[in-house]
Amino acid sequence: MKYTPKNQSLAIMQPYFLPYIGYFQLINAVDNFIIYDNIQYSKKYFVSKNQFLQNGKPKAFSIALQKDSDYLNINERYLAKNFDKEKLLDSIHFAYIKAPYHNDLMPLLESIFAYPKENLFDFIYHSILKICIYLEIDTNIFISSTLPINHELRAQDKVIALCKA
Repeated sequence: MKYTPKNQSLAIMQPYFLPYIGYFQLINAVDNFIIYDNIQYSKKYFVSKNQFLQNGKPKAFSIALQKDSDYLNINERYLAKNFDKEKLLDSIHFAYIKAPYHNDLMPLLESIFAYPKENLFDFIYHSILKICIYLEIDTNIFISSTLPINHELRAQDKVIALCKA
C-alpha cells in the first residue's frame, strides 16, 4: 500500500464491469480511490451487468455467474463456467464496428475479456485498471478488503474506517 498524506480527496465505489464515463471521471478527480470489494453482491446493481447500444437501442448484457448464495460479497463470487466472453465481445464489436475509435478500442476490450481469472472482482478490477491506464488516469487505487480496518464493521462505520485508513 502506498503512503498517502492526510487531507487528500477520496472516493469509494463498488466495482462495475465497463462502467460509464462518470465512474472514470470520479477516479480521475480524486487523489485516492477505493474499490469496495467486500460488500454484499446484489443483482440489482450494475456490478456484473451493463448495456451497450445495438442499432441505436440499449441492449442489456450480464456476466454469467456461478449459482451461489445471495449473501456473498462481490469478491466471493465467480464467473460461470459457461460465460461466453467471446460471444459478448463479438456482440460489442459488431454493435460498434462503424463507431469512431472502434479499431483503437477493440484491442483494449480484447485484453480485458482475455483475463483468465474467474473471480468476479478480479475480472472487474482488471478491467478498471486497464481502462485507467488507457485513459492515463494515475489515481491511487486501493481495494477495500486489503485495507487495515475491522472488516466486521457495517454501513457508515465501515466507510468511515476505510476513509481513515
